[in-house]
Amino acid sequence: MSMKIKIADLTPNIGNFILVAKVVEKSKEAAWGAKEYASAIIEDETGRITLNLHENQVDQVEVGQNVRISGAFTEINGKFLEISSWKKIELVKDY
Repeated sequence: MSMKIKIADLTPNIGNFILVAKVVEKSKEAAWGAKEYASAIIEDETGRITLNLHENQVDQVEVGQNVRISGAFTEINGKFLEISSWKKIELVKDY
């Protein structure tokens, strides 16, 4: 079962959590072969973090939306902690 977590409580190498946050920035789409990628900066009341967007997720997320990310996991990219999910990203009314 997934646990709900806040951004400030994220640490490297945790997985299968749920995070609800607001999208405050989004990068331009990039392609790697036939796959599309982008990233977004999301925030909750405890902090900000980069969310990696894969394939169909790229078109689901826009600045100003509140999102619920299920099945998320953390990863280190260089010196920075980021989150990704291969599962569903849902729009929600409030975070």
